[in-house]
Amino acid sequence: MAADILIDTPIANALALAMVEASTAPLLLLDGEFKIVAVSPTFLNAFSLPYHSATGADVFSLGSGEWNMAQLQSLLKATLDGSAQVGAYEIDLKRPGQADRRLVLNARRLDCC
Repeated sequence: MAADILIDTPIANALALAMVEASTAPLLLLDGEFKIVAVSPTFLNAFSLPYHSATGADVFSLGSGEWNMAQLQSLLKATLDGSAQVGAYEIDLKRPGQADRRLVLNARRLDCC
């Protein structure tokens, strides 16, 4: 039974990273301080971000600071503290010199080990 299987933390981490890397949807894996642990290539392509500027960065510092939105912070903080799960929440990303983007945000807290 699946409930009887114990997953070693390094294996769970490797699986999570592989899932993000293989995602065909723009996807971020954040830690408890909103730092980017893993980013899908589709996310980087969708928002024209270089890999080295995303991994390890605070999600709110991405780009030219356009990700630093009070609404996004509130949603992610509520998700982190367990008081919310965000499903298909629409938010506009306004980027200087570029067309606005409509984001459809889904966020879940992943409890591990």
